[in-house]
Amino acid sequence: MSPSVSRVRAHFQYALVIMVIVGLYPGLARADGPVESLKFSSTTFLSGNPLTFGAPIDVRYEHRLYASASEILRRNFLASSVGIVLGPFVAPWVRLELQPLALINVGATYGVNALLVDTTQSFRSPNSDYGVSVFGLPRPTPGYATTMRYLRLDTTVQAGIGKVGLRSTTAATHGAAGLREGDSVYYNQGADLLLPRRGWLFSNDTTIAYEVKSGVRLGVRSTLFATSYPASAYPAGEPHEADAGPVIRLGPSMNVNLRDSRGPFGRIDLFGAAQWYARNRYRTGEVISGYIPYVTAGVRVGGALWER
Repeated sequence: MSPSVSRVRAHFQYALVIMVIVGLYPGLARADGPVESLKFSSTTFLSGNPLTFGAPIDVRYEHRLYASASEILRRNFLASSVGIVLGPFVAPWVRLELQPLALINVGATYGVNALLVDTTQSFRSPNSDYGVSVFGLPRPTPGYATTMRYLRLDTTVQAGIGKVGLRSTTAATHGAAGLREGDSVYYNQGADLLLPRRGWLFSNDTTIAYEVKSGVRLGVRSTLFATSYPASAYPAGEPHEADAGPVIRLGPSMNVNLRDSRGPFGRIDLFGAAQWYARNRYRTGEVISGYIPYVTAGVRVGGALWER
């Protein structure tokens, strides 16, 4: 190793030690909040263009990694959770999550979607004209029940300055679906895209919000979905030129906190958003007017079941 590289490495290690001593050590003697907690959360939502609805419920165990008086460092934890989404399907899942400091959160979720009614729409090619509607399923093929498995890896960056807050989640989800024989893709209503039988969905959801008064936040929300199709998804001789996204939506959002106290149901929030499509295969005037936004609204209830 050259002397210059050794010096740079030594300076970096020295700076790191100073950061640890100055940034962490003063807070180690001060506990901030519970060391362990068991939390409950339930969300009910309804969306249109396209139609989606559900009621996810989860129970989550959090363990604080270290105590700190620093605003950036004190909101840290390692968490595990189990949950289920109820709708026209049953979708249990498990999740591991790490937040080493308030600015960043990373997680992994494994889940199964069991569609109990005949709503799966699958097609023989990514180039298929699957059609859409504002409050319904795609047109032309009959639906059927099936099971899908997925693994989602995500990173969230979050920050606040004064009354302005930023939250941005980027995720990569690998799914495997049991499709009808001969079909290689299926319609995913959440992403509003055809997804491959086995393949990736990439997404980003970013909100910048301003607290106009206590408990009321108004903001701008952008959402993006994209996928990719393997060569095996196309029938022989068909061009590999299907629209894999991105689907892009942008518009105003709101969150109203109705209650924030201790207990299992200590926090209640109402939320909603209206986003217009900047890019979509069918919803920017081709089939559905670009003036019609994606809309979503719901209520979130949660709190601590136990903490120490």
